[in-house]
Amino acid sequence: MPQFVVERVVEAVDRNARKPFTGARILILGIAYEKNVNNTRKSPALKLIELIEARGATVDYHDPHVPVLPPAERHGMSAMQSVPLDPERISGYDAVLIVTDHDAVDYAAVVRHAKLVVDTRNACHKHGFVGESIVKA
Repeated sequence: MPQFVVERVVEAVDRNARKPFTGARILILGIAYEKNVNNTRKSPALKLIELIEARGATVDYHDPHVPVLPPAERHGMSAMQSVPLDPERISGYDAVLIVTDHDAVDYAAVVRHAKLVVDTRNACHKHGFVGESIVKA
C-alpha cells in the first residue's frame, strides 16, 4: 500500500500545485504505527518517507507522540524531529499526508491552512471536512 499512497500524493501534487513532484515539500502527519501511541516499529510512515524522498521531494513530519525519529529507524539516514504544527508551517508545504490520525492533531487548522491534504485514514471526513483540496488515499 505505501507505493499506492505515494502515487496518489504524486498525482495530487502534480495536479493541484501544477508543478513537478521533484522538489515538492511534504508534511507527514502521524509517524507512529497506530493512533495515540509513540511506537514507530512497522509504521507505514517510515516506508512512505523513503519512497517520497526517492521521488525527489522533501519530507518533514509532525507527531505529538514521537518528537524524534532516531537514525536507526530511518535506515541509516540522519534523525528527524517532529516539526511544530502552526498555520505558517502548514501553508508552506505542497501537501500534508495524514498517515496516523492522532486525536491531538487540530485537523480543522490543517484543512484550513494546507494547500492539499492527502488523507489515508479518512480523518478529514470523520471530522466533517470535505473539499477539493482533500484527497483520499
